[in-house]
Amino acid sequence: MQQKSEKLSFLLGQGVWVDSENLKPDDNLREVLKHGTLTLGFIGLAECLQALTGKHHGESKRAQKLGLEIIKFLRQKCDEYTKQYQLNFTLIATRQKD
Repeated sequence: MQQKSEKLSFLLGQGVWVDSENLKPDDNLREVLKHGTLTLGFIGLAECLQALTGKHHGESKRAQKLGLEIIKFLRQKCDEYTKQYQLNFTLIATRQKD
C-alpha cells in the first residue's frame, strides 16, 4: 500500500473518498482508503468447477465441496489482508444474468 495520491489525482480531487481532496501528490493513499472497502470478487464458479471436475456445484457433492473450499480460501485471504494492512477487505460474488 505504497501508492501515492498523484496516481489518482482526478478521483481524489473529486472527493470520491473522505478527506481525499486534502492529499498532496506525494501523500500515501492509506489515509483515504481506510474510510472505504476494498473488494475482491469472483464470477464463474460453476464454470470453473465444471472445467475442474466435469460438473458444477448443483450436480455433484464433490464439485460443491471444491466450490466451498475455493470460496473459503478467498474469504481467508480477505481476512488476512484486513489484518495485515489494517484496511477493510471484503469478498463478493456475482452471477451471469440468464
